[in-house]
Amino acid sequence: MPVGYRAPLAGRSREAPDRRIRRRTGPRGGREGGAMRQRLAVLAAAALLAVPAVRAQVLFRDVTADAGIGAQTPGRTMAWGDYNNDGYPDFLVGCSKLYKNLGPPDFRFELVPAGLSGAHGVWADIDNDGDLDIYCPSGGDNDHLWINQGPAAGYTFVEGTDFDGDGTADMVDGKQSIAITWGDFDADGLVDVYVGSYERHCTSSVCGDCQINTMWHNLGSGRFEDVTVNWGLDAAERGLVNGGAGQCLGGGGTCTDDSDCAPFGGWCKSGLCARGLNTVDYDNDGDADIFVSDYRLDENMLLENDGSGHFSNVARTAGIDGHCGDGVCGHTLGADWGDMDNDGDLDCYAANLAHWWGSFADGHDISYLWRSENAGVSFIDVRDQSGMRPFTPAFDPENDWEEASAGWADIDNDGDLDIYVTDFYPFRKHWSQLYRNDGDGDGNGVPDFVDVSDPGNGDCPAEPDPINVSVGPTCLKRWYSWTAVWADYDRDGDLDLLTSGSPIFYQCDTPPVPPECDGKDPANRDTWPQPSYIVLFRNETEGAGHWLEVRLVGQSGVNRAALGARLTAHVDLDGDGTAETRMLREVSGGEGYQSSQDWMVQHFGLGPADRVSRLEVRWPAAGAPVSSFSDVPADGLAVVYSDGADLLRGTDPAALGVYEPQVALYPHRDPEPVLDDARALFYRVADDVTIDVTRDDAARTVVIAIRH
Repeated sequence: MPVGYRAPLAGRSREAPDRRIRRRTGPRGGREGGAMRQRLAVLAAAALLAVPAVRAQVLFRDVTADAGIGAQTPGRTMAWGDYNNDGYPDFLVGCSKLYKNLGPPDFRFELVPAGLSGAHGVWADIDNDGDLDIYCPSGGDNDHLWINQGPAAGYTFVEGTDFDGDGTADMVDGKQSIAITWGDFDADGLVDVYVGSYERHCTSSVCGDCQINTMWHNLGSGRFEDVTVNWGLDAAERGLVNGGAGQCLGGGGTCTDDSDCAPFGGWCKSGLCARGLNTVDYDNDGDADIFVSDYRLDENMLLENDGSGHFSNVARTAGIDGHCGDGVCGHTLGADWGDMDNDGDLDCYAANLAHWWGSFADGHDISYLWRSENAGVSFIDVRDQSGMRPFTPAFDPENDWEEASAGWADIDNDGDLDIYVTDFYPFRKHWSQLYRNDGDGDGNGVPDFVDVSDPGNGDCPAEPDPINVSVGPTCLKRWYSWTAVWADYDRDGDLDLLTSGSPIFYQCDTPPVPPECDGKDPANRDTWPQPSYIVLFRNETEGAGHWLEVRLVGQSGVNRAALGARLTAHVDLDGDGTAETRMLREVSGGEGYQSSQDWMVQHFGLGPADRVSRLEVRWPAAGAPVSSFSDVPADGLAVVYSDGADLLRGTDPAALGVYEPQVALYPHRDPEPVLDDARALFYRVADDVTIDVTRDDAARTVVIAIRH
């Protein structure tokens, strides 16, 4: 019995008087109304898809001021998360500003006085109580764990790093923490947090005295323990620094701590210099691995999980440590993972800094586009075959390469992943760019990426770029940009971009010199203005394809936010009756430069397909079965539940809160009938809205569909 919209069964009225329930439905129609304003209670679905005959016209518009954020709000790192469970994504800036999405009709944001503090922030439900909490790495002993108090307390936050209540923070280690990623690394149903550490000092002669990253294991009841040594993470990282002996910076010698380096006037480097972290199942084996973006010419790490929470570094053998054959690795700041070619494994874009002098003389590497081979057994850098911006080393200050982060997203709903890459240092020739994935048109096994940052309407300046002049609202070029994260903030079925940067490149040595350059040294570009302001780009692409958005809800041993879950959508792109295309998504616990985060609701562009032929969800918990659903209809929001425990015999759907979503899908385990007396029930909830409940014994699923 396929999943989807159904006509009533013969002999059964659409309106069952003994089961009638009245509910107010959400507004419908229009960008600010409701096709998307259907709130969430739906299991799962997503899709891959065929390239449409006529490509959609990509268009984004800067709506920062109109959305109530403010046109000059500073920010480098952002994280999307629905902290108050109203179905509309809110966002953090660093860990000090929380912007609440006010929803329809205008989808404006309001700065909430939440009392938060910290440098960066990433969301997770650490206690599985159904609302999102925040960890904020801030360096030294200044990290914060903010616990969401839920609806009874108005979704306020309290500090949670003091486990024992003695007034001293327990979840600190004195390290220069800078980035985090969440994951259920031992598959016990509770999310753990891995914290990356950066340098403690940097002078004109010595930088890079970094320490070992830390793994905090979630014990439940708000308590965590440091398992860095026990889980093999200390040995995996320490062995990469001077053969495990440590290194005194500024003079030589081995070390275990700074006291060993006092004779040399330096500091002890015991670990690599992390700048970004990703939790990712790179090898498709069902457990959560970790990718570490390392800076200061340190090699990157790919920490493979053996399934029990013990890790080993396999980056060198996989070919993803960086181009280290010349003895110099890259300055990697942030990375993002996605299946760019829809071949069933995850690829990686790693954003690098390569100074003009370093790339020319010392072998510093530009960014990598690593294509996964054989389900992550090895990776190949294919960036120079992708059509992305080329780079030729030249002894020219304007030839700096300074990318900070990347974000995969299907911007035009055509079924393949596009990517936005940020650029951060003050060099005029380089800016952030949006690349559209046009598929493998030349047959070289690498998708063709086309720069669509310029909409061609005059908003982007013509070459050569004018200086000290602002670009227009639909030009995606930004300077001094650090982060790129995606969410469908206005719930209209396409992904919007939250990033940072400036629409103006300030050059203080060339007239007309703007007032922002007053007091700056024209000969020292490091003193020139480098503002990084929050920018919200609304997606206004016309002619985009069908889509499906999926929210996952973990139950019965699965972490509530389903961090680390993998969704696979099988789609019939050419209409031949065979779902030959598959697309992967994973729910992220943090990614990119210094802790950023996409919306946890997963978005699939479907192109011409009006449904997902089969949607599979692999849940991140030991022994959790894969949930599979057939014929999931497009153009709506679905919430997927990992267990049917809430759907008992005789359950009235009124108690499930599933009135507005298009489809809600539950697995069922009970051998007894989940529905009380039939395979299909119909509940009239409004004159034009009916709830459809069906049971599919072959697939062991219960489907609740909303029909308008």
